[in-house]
Amino acid sequence: MDPRSGIQRRHHVNDINISRELARASKMAGLTKRVTAHVLRH
Repeated sequence: MDPRSGIQRRHHVNDINISRELARASKMAGLTKRVTAHVLRH
């Protein structure tokens, strides 16, 4: 929901935020290899 208008809209996701969350999740999982969105794609 758009907080200003109250209309449900689609929002873009920032690439940096995705990378940061992947790094955090891989650290919490105890992975030693680097995990990126590109790696997950494969």
